Amino acid sequence: MYARHPGSSARSLHYLDPQLQQELDDLEHKRRWTEIFESRHNNVALNELCTQVEVLYELIKKHT
Repeated sequence: MYARHPGSSARSLHYLDPQLQQELDDLEHKRRWTEIFESRHNNVALNELCTQVEVLYELIKKHT
């Protein structure tokens, strides 16, 4: 929710629903991981780490 003083066009954030903020943070986190995963082809170390994360994820998924 934004607030503005009468007669002014400047707005300031007055309230942000915590659940909405969490959803926005989660979306940003997913976007960042997508960028990391897509850029792994240009960086050997990053590619190796992404592979390790994928292996770890599969191992955890099998045991849960």
